[in-house]
Amino acid sequence: MRWFTDDVLASKQLTVDGYRHFSSFLSPDDVARACGLYEEVLRRSNRPMGDEWWVTTLLGDSDVSALIDGGLRTIVSPRLNRIADADSIQMVLLDFAIKPPSTMSELGPHADHSITDESRARGAYLWIPLQDTNEYNGTLYVVPGSHNHVNRVRSLHVPARFDGSFEEIRRSAVRIDCQAGDMVAMSAGLVHFSPPNQSETPRPALFIPAIPIDEPLLFYYCDDATPEGWVEAHEVSARQYVAAFTDGRAALEGPPSMLVPKPNEISPW
Repeated sequence: MRWFTDDVLASKQLTVDGYRHFSSFLSPDDVARACGLYEEVLRRSNRPMGDEWWVTTLLGDSDVSALIDGGLRTIVSPRLNRIADADSIQMVLLDFAIKPPSTMSELGPHADHSITDESRARGAYLWIPLQDTNEYNGTLYVVPGSHNHVNRVRSLHVPARFDGSFEEIRRSAVRIDCQAGDMVAMSAGLVHFSPPNQSETPRPALFIPAIPIDEPLLFYYCDDATPEGWVEAHEVSARQYVAAFTDGRAALEGPPSMLVPKPNEISPW
């Protein structure tokens, strides 16, 4: 799929390298609006900041989630439509990802969840920091081309793990320092990580999973009721996708749309 209509290089880089850095994706006014929404969400949720990285979708408050998704769509959609085909990309949900100022806020090497049938088409994850990022406050590192090596089935219940490969991954990684409002588009499956936030303030970013409009959103799941050696792929709405993280099978309606072979726990490298 060609994600970016007028930028052949960007689409090629997303396909080959697995990521693309867009400078000044949001304007300073856009960033200010997003920061205002972020502060409002923190006030409404009354959640302690904590020490570990977290996302606001998992607050479990449907009113707050609707406020976030609706508010951020009005900011992001006009900008995304300038570089992408609005009729071919679906932003599944829009969320804040928050890295608190803590030694425990590090995110080790990982690959985000599969959200499509990757034998047909990959999804993407859009990351938009609301502050300038650097090594000190936990900027993003990516491993170019790694999306071509991980398992195609990755979820909370089928994690992509890299035991024994951490040092090689870190040596292969590229550091991406951003200005507030830049966007890094990552192909689903790209291995990435970020060091802890050593500044004195939380580092918020927008976190947006996206899929081709003609592909169903899938949630991959397995438990003791799943046939041994297989993973269930459930076609879900965005609401069900979020609920399945906390409620598991109870959030999934009916039988899976397909069964796929369970991959090795440790992704090949």
